[in-house]
Amino acid sequence: MNGMGKSPIGRLLTTIGLMLLLALIPVACGSKQTNSTPTPSPAPTHVAPTSVPAGTTFYTFRGLTDNVVYIAWSPDGKYITSASNQSAVPIWDANNGHVVLTYREHAHNVNVAVWSPDGKQIASGDVDGIIRVWDAKTGKTNLVYKRHTSYIYAIAWSPDGKYIASGGAYSNPQVWDAKTGKLLFIHKGNAADAFGTNAIAWSPDGKRIASGGEGRVVHVWDASNGNELVTYSVLPGRWEDSAIHGIAWDPSGKRIASVSYHNILIWDANSGKTLLDIKYSNYSGAMCWSPEGKYIAATDSDQKSIQIRDANNGKVIFTYNGHGSAIAWEPNGKRIASGDSRGTVQIWQAI
Repeated sequence: MNGMGKSPIGRLLTTIGLMLLLALIPVACGSKQTNSTPTPSPAPTHVAPTSVPAGTTFYTFRGLTDNVVYIAWSPDGKYITSASNQSAVPIWDANNGHVVLTYREHAHNVNVAVWSPDGKQIASGDVDGIIRVWDAKTGKTNLVYKRHTSYIYAIAWSPDGKYIASGGAYSNPQVWDAKTGKLLFIHKGNAADAFGTNAIAWSPDGKRIASGGEGRVVHVWDASNGNELVTYSVLPGRWEDSAIHGIAWDPSGKRIASVSYHNILIWDANSGKTLLDIKYSNYSGAMCWSPEGKYIAATDSDQKSIQIRDANNGKVIFTYNGHGSAIAWEPNGKRIASGDSRGTVQIWQAI
């Protein structure tokens, strides 16, 4: 062998043998064949993110001490404020529940707290008839409105943020300048309305205001002068069952939803024609539209659940159990905040 390997013929035969041997040996995993055409990698497969099931609770806010009576998201959806039969008004981060500010200038329990359309201010009203307008970032009081004499139940900003409409116990709705506090006019309504205004809402276009209360009638009136445009009477029933406890315009301004103890009525805002009558066997007190106007969410069964319904036919789409004294839909429609009688607020996935 040694002699053959030294001759030219031997070296040639040895080289040929080695080449044949290498051709028979499989290429090892992970090695690279420089003389082969690369195999193209498969195109990446797009995996859609898993959607969060409706009703998934993201967190529970426990910074309150009593029954939650009002909840409001900031217009940009970053913060939440609430009223809960206590004098302090907290603002917290909507994503994690961290309190960023607590307003403590009210001397008595607060019933309602509403963000201005630009998210820079909050107007809050207490049981002593005082409304305070304050800076949502610093907590500085900008205005104190004292023309009501008792419980403040309802506050609504005009869409442009220039005016406020407010109502409460033993008083008719008042419209006033949000910067100066100057009273523009008082809407008289009917005689029974003088016992209290429980709900008030400004139309999306800013031209009309809807209000209602103990008079069992929803009034739609001109926001510039108080002239009556539409009067909608609640279906006959006991006085305590038929009082108006909530009013909300749909985002288009074409429909209004009004809530009494045992039913929610959706009706045409221009003609007053009833479009849908949703009946409840138990107390129904809090209600809101989804931002696109497709659904209605409302408390039911003595604050033990929240039902989301199709606003066109009243069909129940989803039920969130165990919660619901107050309710508010996130401006982008993704989440809902609901309160209960124990002073907690839960943030959960909408449908």
